[in-house]
Amino acid sequence: MLPGQLCQIPPGFSDNAMVYGLVVLSERADYICSIYKNEDISAIRIDLDNNELLIDLGIDKTYKIDKVAAEEKEGYFLFERTKRQMGGLHFLAVHNNITGGEANLPVDADDDGKNDGCITGLWTLMDYTPQDDD
Repeated sequence: MLPGQLCQIPPGFSDNAMVYGLVVLSERADYICSIYKNEDISAIRIDLDNNELLIDLGIDKTYKIDKVAAEEKEGYFLFERTKRQMGGLHFLAVHNNITGGEANLPVDADDDGKNDGCITGLWTLMDYTPQDDD
């Protein structure tokens, strides 16, 4: 079983609905997963005013993951928009792209993480931040 957590998916979602998320590529994927599995990851979000990629832990901690480059801002805006259309449902995956090859998504719930291209960790998340009507 992969490290990570799966959130409760609200009723009414299709089994083959496209869910957007973030894949963290790092040679230190095992280390990152060992840290994340001890945290209560709430959401990944973009602060479009400050161009920052943020991770929310619990209800009172937020950390900056990265600065969003100007040329990538449209992709991050699409992520936020589709996440809101899905009621906040999104994912965080961690993968070692050096030793693990190209990440294979989606994964089976029973995946043990030992196959080529298997991601190192997976979290499905629900962003409960206030939604606007756009």
